[in-house]
Amino acid sequence: MSMSLGMRAFSTTSCSPRARAAACIWLTRDAAGQYVLTRAGQAAHAAVQEKIYGIRAQFLTGLTEDDYLRTVQLLQRMAANLERAAVT
Repeated sequence: MSMSLGMRAFSTTSCSPRARAAACIWLTRDAAGQYVLTRAGQAAHAAVQEKIYGIRAQFLTGLTEDDYLRTVQLLQRMAANLERAAVT
């Protein structure tokens, strides 16, 4: 499973002991030099994804799809307003 991280990832030679335990075992490079998740990384990703789905199910209880979409649209508009205000 290949994944674009959009950030500088750790390599095993530049990791501190703490970072190595926390992140390096989850990433490796494939033959093309792309960062990919290791089996441990895939397992961690799946565990986090399962947790996120559980949390979403709890806070979406009782909402219709339209309720959710409207809320997301309103939050996007509010974020855009804040971004414009920060520029001025």
